[in-house]
Amino acid sequence: MTESKQDIVLAVSEYLAFSDENKKLEAELAEETAAKMLETENRNSETINNLTFKQKVVLASNACIRHNYTSYDDRFIEQTIEQSYPDDHEIETGIEETDEVAEFLRLRRKSNIFPVSFLQKGSPQE
Repeated sequence: MTESKQDIVLAVSEYLAFSDENKKLEAELAEETAAKMLETENRNSETINNLTFKQKVVLASNACIRHNYTSYDDRFIEQTIEQSYPDDHEIETGIEETDEVAEFLRLRRKSNIFPVSFLQKGSPQE
């Protein structure tokens, strides 16, 4: 990845597009997401490496929200304790996880902006 931490922070903030009352949380998420992206850049799979910068920003931002602001990790631990099979875990939590992240974003954004609009905006960092 050739983008700097500042480039990532700006792109995450653009993707999140939180309302004014949620700007502090947006800044925290942007910093956390940027740090995680830079930390893991050398460990990414070929699939991740083939994504555009903005696609990586969306995935990393959503992962940060999923792990820190939803019940995803609690459900995962709970299912691990119950010795669920990994495939069962994916089926049971996959849709809920996406819904929880979408709801988290919907409640904090200044308007009903969807990731697709962020991905379609023209910029040199696509």
